Amino acid sequence: MLDGVYTQDLATGRVRWHRAPAPTDEEVETLVVRIADRAEALLARHGFGPDEHVDDEDPDAAQQVIQAAVVAGRSAV
Repeated sequence: MLDGVYTQDLATGRVRWHRAPAPTDEEVETLVVRIADRAEALLARHGFGPDEHVDDEDPDAAQQVIQAAVVAGRSAV
């Protein structure tokens, strides 16, 4: 694990690494929920709410883009 913080002893000038404890499952879940909530709020402010969708999109067109990207060895995302 590489999470932690460096501190410096002001008297000696020596730097010491302090390892941070691993997050708990509850901490990770809280963070994921917070990120999801904020992402949804941001998207909503820009007009992309949960009920926003375009009915005239051709689902086959998306499939063609993905297939072309795979054939070309690129990511379609």
